[in-house]
Amino acid sequence: MKKSFTAKLWKVMKLCALQWMIALAFAGVSVAHSVGAQVLDREISISLAGVPFEETLHRIQDLTNVKFFYSPGQLAGEGPVSMHVDGWTLGEVLEELLRPRGIEYKVHEKEATITLRKVVVEQRRSLQDEKGSTHRRRPLIEVTGTVTDTNGEPMAGVNVVVKGTTVGTSTDIQGKYSINAQIGDILVFSFIGYAKVERAVSETPIVNVTLQEDIRSLE
Repeated sequence: MKKSFTAKLWKVMKLCALQWMIALAFAGVSVAHSVGAQVLDREISISLAGVPFEETLHRIQDLTNVKFFYSPGQLAGEGPVSMHVDGWTLGEVLEELLRPRGIEYKVHEKEATITLRKVVVEQRRSLQDEKGSTHRRRPLIEVTGTVTDTNGEPMAGVNVVVKGTTVGTSTDIQGKYSINAQIGDILVFSFIGYAKVERAVSETPIVNVTLQEDIRSLE
């Protein structure tokens, strides 16, 4: 009788242990997913003025405890960064910083890492008329220019994007930029705290722009 009771007790203990291990496994998966899902939700406040692009990434890493992985050769030509954000999420900062430069990112939630990749192939929409026929592709030209503020001072880190595409660049420390575009394309110039400016590309490959402070944004 005693031997039978001991055997039953041992069987119950093994069953309870198995259930406990399964519960722990599911809890571990749940916790890992919860932490990973919060990577882009981490808040960040940062102020930059003409800071090199890679140094900007290092500062964001230190503030958010997230690691960036990328090929230095792909991002070597990126211009300096000027931005001031307070209480933004990491996702919002990355959209503001990377999208105008044509840089894609992928979040690896479990490891809290983010890989960056420069978009090499231009992703342009096919221009179609109302009948659906595609227009002939026009040749690219190199558009250059300088971006200044209302005081005539050069502005570094201004985002310059071909509207409707992921093709973009930013101004250097002297406010100068260079970008490939087609005649008829629209260049969008944007900088935090300043009103966006759009300029059409013509046969004249020089487009200089003056940005004005966006009073509503500052308020």
